[in-house]
Amino acid sequence: MKLIARASAPVKVILSGEHGVVHGTPAITLTLEPLNVVELFEEDGVPALVVESKLGRFTLGANGEIIEGENGHYERSLAAMVRHMMESHGFTPKKRLVAKIKITGAPKGMGSSSSIAAALASTLFHAMGKKPKRGKMPEQDELWLAVQSCDEVAHGGRPSGIDAYSVCYGPTKLQKLIVGDRSTWKFEEKNAQLPAGTKLVVVDTFKGERAATGDMIRTFAKANGLLNRKGDVKALLDLDAQDKKKLARFEKAFDEVLKHLNKKGDARALGQAMKENHLLLSQSGVSTKEIDEVMAISEKTGAYGAKLTGAGGKGGAVIILAPEKDEQLLKALKSAGYEVFSARPSARGAKLEHAGIIAERHSK
Repeated sequence: MKLIARASAPVKVILSGEHGVVHGTPAITLTLEPLNVVELFEEDGVPALVVESKLGRFTLGANGEIIEGENGHYERSLAAMVRHMMESHGFTPKKRLVAKIKITGAPKGMGSSSSIAAALASTLFHAMGKKPKRGKMPEQDELWLAVQSCDEVAHGGRPSGIDAYSVCYGPTKLQKLIVGDRSTWKFEEKNAQLPAGTKLVVVDTFKGERAATGDMIRTFAKANGLLNRKGDVKALLDLDAQDKKKLARFEKAFDEVLKHLNKKGDARALGQAMKENHLLLSQSGVSTKEIDEVMAISEKTGAYGAKLTGAGGKGGAVIILAPEKDEQLLKALKSAGYEVFSARPSARGAKLEHAGIIAERHSK
């Protein structure tokens, strides 16, 4: 097999703003290493795209449909992205392409599907001999659109887009806006950093079951009176003054986190802001007894603060801000049976690391 491209992309955590961002309050992410890596090989054989990882192996035919392997959530989401690239950019395998994916194993809520998709899309764009265009608006950004098409299947609906943007371009602030008679996104690349002398510990609370993101979005909306008369989550355009008043406390919590999110920031103040942010999410019904137990362990061992990250619910992840040299926290978490995901902040997004020579462009 001949290596024609290698790309990598970070995972991410939402430091503040999950759930509220669906309803127009801002959110901000921090991107993390280790990276998901995709190596794309070219070999002789029937034209197709084979995708291999520790999650399994499947094959996509010339129309982007799964012709071999499992037809699970992971496979369908990546297949949706490949079909997007076929329809929007004319991607088509001219030879047998094999994508080998090295997955970090990051817990739920860290944008793993987005990260894998960003790295895979970067290699496929190279296989086409094309560099994805950056757009002034998200709807014009070719890499973001490709990753977002994967996330729409992975999340079971139209996601906010912050996962896709973060893994493509690095730490991101998102505000969902109303422009004219429609809602749209406003993304800002941010130099988000932890205060000096601190580290971020990510904890997986998986105990055999994971909540669906869509279910948690509905739980949050119901708890905060953000369902319409039909019982559906209100669209941004349908929010009234009373709804926006309810959401003001989430925006205030976001502002407190953002204030201290830099190298000179106050670690204790940031930790307290994280705890207050978590309390709002807990009151909205998206925490669990396992997440609450991790919160209690962090408090007992002297961490600065903690909160759930992502959608929450069963199997959700928790982020803990702790002193850089702390070891007591890690021992206490492992003793309680929780898996700690080793991660370090990164300012980067998706990157094409190896651009080999292509025998034949894989495009129409």
